[in-house]
Amino acid sequence: MTFVFKGALPAPTAGALVPAPPLVTIKGLMTFAFDDTNGNLMNLRVGGPKPAAFGLVVNGQAIVGATSFVNLLVGGDEGPNGRYAELKLRVDIPPQGQSGLGKLTVDVSGSLSVEGVIKAGDLVSGAGRLVLTQLGNAAPTVYVALAINFSTDNSGLSLLRQAGLRADADLLIGFNSTGDFVSVPLALPGRDPVEAVIQPKTLLLEAHGSLTFQNSASVAGTK
Repeated sequence: MTFVFKGALPAPTAGALVPAPPLVTIKGLMTFAFDDTNGNLMNLRVGGPKPAAFGLVVNGQAIVGATSFVNLLVGGDEGPNGRYAELKLRVDIPPQGQSGLGKLTVDVSGSLSVEGVIKAGDLVSGAGRLVLTQLGNAAPTVYVALAINFSTDNSGLSLLRQAGLRADADLLIGFNSTGDFVSVPLALPGRDPVEAVIQPKTLLLEAHGSLTFQNSASVAGTK
């Protein structure tokens, strides 16, 4: 089951001869689904066995700016045309006869781009995953990882490169309450994949960045 949503803020003024452009425009898709134990989609209206999992996928995009000069695009590389941020939620229900809440998995990815006269795609990019599990009488366990990257290494910012200015920063946050090592793959829009490895019962925080300026200008003269 899929729903389409679209909105604008502020809303257009009724009766205005020349409506003011919205400051924020939001659009996207929302999809609900139930799976059986084999991963096949189920139609609950026709009956059948108990679903094994429930899934929700939201692809959204927001454009901030009321002019064509410069706009901010909150999106990513998912969705219909590959320019949407994504939220995926999946709940795995415990098998028949087993108690507990089951397993919850949440994945998010998105980026911030600049459009208009200045174009900088995926200027800031991020992705994260959270997994919460509780089966039987065992205590719940959780692990989570979030990676964010900022970089001026972008074709739309060629003027900065020509001036010799370059900046980048990375932030990685993780937490693991389980007794095992976990490896969390993270797909940041416009970036190479990142894999966060978190030790058992550990809080992880890594941050690093750089700012370089190389003046490549040369001055020629005569004596």
